[in-house]
Amino acid sequence: MNRPSTLTGRARRYLVDAAHAFEHAPVEVTLSVLLAATFSYTVSSDAEPFQEWLEIAVVILLTGAIAFTATLVHALGAWSTRTRWIVTAAGAIVAALYGVLVLSIRLEAEAWRAAALVGAGALIILGAPGLADRPGATDRFRRVTGRLLLRTIAALLYGAALFAGLALALGAVNTLFELQLDSRIYAHTLGLVFFVLVPWVVVGGLPDYVRPEGDAGPVAAAVHRISAFLVTPLLTIYYIILYAYAVRIAITGELPQNLVSPLVIAAGLLAAIALTLFHEAERLRISAPLFVPMCLLGIWALIPRLVQYGWTEFRGFRMALLLTLGVLAILASVSMLRRRALRVQALPVALAAAAIISSVGPWSAIAASRRSQQARLAQGMTEAGIDPNATAVQDTLVPNEPYTQISETTRYLVSHFGADALPPLFAQHADSSERYVDVVYEAGLRPARPDLTEPRGVFTQLGHGALIPGTDTLYYVSAQGIDAGRRGAGEADDSIAADTTAMSRVRVTVGGAVLFADLRPLARELLQDPAYGRGMEPARPGAPPARVALRDEAGAVRGELIVLEFGAGGGVVHRLEGLVRMDR
Repeated sequence: MNRPSTLTGRARRYLVDAAHAFEHAPVEVTLSVLLAATFSYTVSSDAEPFQEWLEIAVVILLTGAIAFTATLVHALGAWSTRTRWIVTAAGAIVAALYGVLVLSIRLEAEAWRAAALVGAGALIILGAPGLADRPGATDRFRRVTGRLLLRTIAALLYGAALFAGLALALGAVNTLFELQLDSRIYAHTLGLVFFVLVPWVVVGGLPDYVRPEGDAGPVAAAVHRISAFLVTPLLTIYYIILYAYAVRIAITGELPQNLVSPLVIAAGLLAAIALTLFHEAERLRISAPLFVPMCLLGIWALIPRLVQYGWTEFRGFRMALLLTLGVLAILASVSMLRRRALRVQALPVALAAAAIISSVGPWSAIAASRRSQQARLAQGMTEAGIDPNATAVQDTLVPNEPYTQISETTRYLVSHFGADALPPLFAQHADSSERYVDVVYEAGLRPARPDLTEPRGVFTQLGHGALIPGTDTLYYVSAQGIDAGRRGAGEADDSIAADTTAMSRVRVTVGGAVLFADLRPLARELLQDPAYGRGMEPARPGAPPARVALRDEAGAVRGELIVLEFGAGGGVVHRLEGLVRMDR
């Protein structure tokens, strides 16, 4: 069959395939409609954030990945129809149970788990052609995977172009006909294009993926161009950077930086992509033995952080990727020495297995992170002289270093695992609806001294009208955007005076007493000051606070306003901060 070669012809062919997608993959098509429908419902309900929809999307994506893997393997003739539907049903049940019993995007550890499992699902789809292990498996794997990736990339590009065109058309119609369209229509359009059309185009290409040789030449040529002009140059650049950095470490004797492990992982994944897709991969086999020293360098860069700060999900997944890529590189190096063909179809399956193992069970990166950070918290509490099993303490001064460790670790555990991960002393103060409550402060722990070794930004907001501790007559007052005319006693409710006389009756309410301050003398003094008007520089820098009498309605002095910050213009006080001292 002759296939269209032009862009418009290929797009037309993709749309025809999308129309027949239900014939080949009814479950996947149904799931895509469900994904778009739930997205539109969430957009219409103004849910903020999309936490519930994201959880639904994760379950749908996992179910779809398992279903399409079964569909693809069945189309390749490796599984019977019965096996296909058994695997699809089992996958749907497992994904639903995970979504109901485990998944909670609100917790960062669960977000990591969800991302890893969705990535594993995508890798399993790519590795599906390798499950049909028959003669010529490697060539068939590269052919099918290449076609799948090329169609997915093309569908995403067409989807982006289509959405841009529809968005422009909707905007033009809305402007020309003054329809006042709801802005959410763009989000609905986005959902229809990327959650319905694009998946239908991808799954609708199933007959094309499993075709025998046919026009494999253009596919191979396209993959060759991607590998030759994108993957291979990037891989070369990464290797040069990493080996040059290794030479620097050898000369200077410094420890590798934390950025090394992501670079090593990127280099390893690029090598895996090149070896997987590139039909002329023999010249790239040298990347495998060259990667082994880099893998050791990446692991070395992680170890000091693990010793100092313990395990986290990010470090755990990085370590799992490094170990998996290192083992694959060693096996590829052995195959190269023994002059055997590379079984590249094992690469995506091995990476998917690493992601699943790192996400599920007591050995997972998530469970290891929880245990590690709980141990760090217990260590910090012990160093501070606090029993990790204590349920209450009096106000306790804690040395700076253990206090920092306790504070950082509790914040991490609350945000990543919830209050259940904390010991009793802190768990009782953690609000399940608020992840950023300072449970250490609430539990009664205080740093023995502030850490002033490094300059840090400090912000606090004192209570307006609060009595200053240790005094019986001193109050703190703060206000912004004061309209002196509106707030002045005796003024009409709807009057907004913009003259200097209004500044004579700035009202301050303290302890039930309504008092007034005349700020005109202070304003005149500031206007005459040479420093006034220099941008954001304050007038009278370093001068003592201004002291203004506070009078009641009868004009009797009842106290004074100690002005610390004052800003005004056009008869309106914009900012006022100070202390109120009441006469006994």
